[in-house]
Amino acid sequence: MLHLINGQCTLDILIRTSVPGDKVSVDDILMEGPLPDYLADETAWRKRAKWLQKRFGISQTEYLQGAQVREQTLVQCSTVNEVTLWYENDVFCQINFLYIYSALRK
Repeated sequence: MLHLINGQCTLDILIRTSVPGDKVSVDDILMEGPLPDYLADETAWRKRAKWLQKRFGISQTEYLQGAQVREQTLVQCSTVNEVTLWYENDVFCQINFLYIYSALRK
């Protein structure tokens, strides 16, 4: 079982529980900034990273490393028998949920 979590804060709490399975935070501030070509390739991710660094001071290198980990986690989902999504009904979570749900349907 793999749990995809809406952020580090929720992950920290869930890790302290007896809920079985691997737990990974897969979040992004998708509600901010461009999503060129719906982030279909590396060039789009690099454009987004550049914008986030300029606008919010987020390191391009760190952002792209985090994006790569998230994408690898989503690929891993096809190898497990159950995936649980932990997202709320706010804009941040819903946009992340839609992105993840879309990726899982591929």
